[in-house]
Amino acid sequence: MMNNKYPVKLASDLRFSFFGIILGSLGVIIYYISEMLNRVIFYNPEAEMFIPAQTWSMIDSGIYVISLFILATQIAVWRGTFQSYEYKKKCRNTFVGIIGAAIFTGLFEILLQLMPEEQRLQADYTVPFLLMILFHLYGIQQMKAIIRRIGRMNRLEIGKSILYTFFAANPAIRYLASFIILFAAPAFFINPYFYMYYAELVMIYVTGVIAIGFFIITLIDSRKIKMSQMMDALERQNKEIEMQEG
Repeated sequence: MMNNKYPVKLASDLRFSFFGIILGSLGVIIYYISEMLNRVIFYNPEAEMFIPAQTWSMIDSGIYVISLFILATQIAVWRGTFQSYEYKKKCRNTFVGIIGAAIFTGLFEILLQLMPEEQRLQADYTVPFLLMILFHLYGIQQMKAIIRRIGRMNRLEIGKSILYTFFAANPAIRYLASFIILFAAPAFFINPYFYMYYAELVMIYVTGVIAIGFFIITLIDSRKIKMSQMMDALERQNKEIEMQEG
């Protein structure tokens, strides 16, 4: 488990669990799978504009919000494990960022789904929408920095995958990048509602794939940490046996 870049252990015997990260990222995958099914099952080609099943969409969003809360809980646990003030503070900021992402994701979905039709056309979702994107980007990027720090403490190169950054930008990719597809297609001007549906569906699948990649990379990184911690524990145990025998 030695690494030429980190030949000496940087911290004392701290134990970092990744259970909350894995569980939260798994919840995100469930959200995207459900959203994909929602759009396919309830699509009506005769409707002027595709509107997903309201109850199903609210349940989906609830799953996503709960998943973010689980990620935030894991960060809070890490804050109690870290000994340095710098990373306790970073964990606190990360916790606030992810909780903010959860709150504004829920608020955005509530405004989008539950507002009466006559008010929906006049509503301004800009503030919760932008805050949802910014908090999500900030919180996950900070989480990535914390994971890198945990890796350095265990002489490992983890938390460097671009998938962390892609997942941090997932709300922006899903809601903003769809306009690129929307207006890049000349046929949009022939049947705009179908292409609005098509662009949103494509971006759901794209961000869903990113979420799956995020889950896989967190699983790999957590496995590396677990193996490193087990090797360290075994090494200490062998040293204690040698001291007792000596």
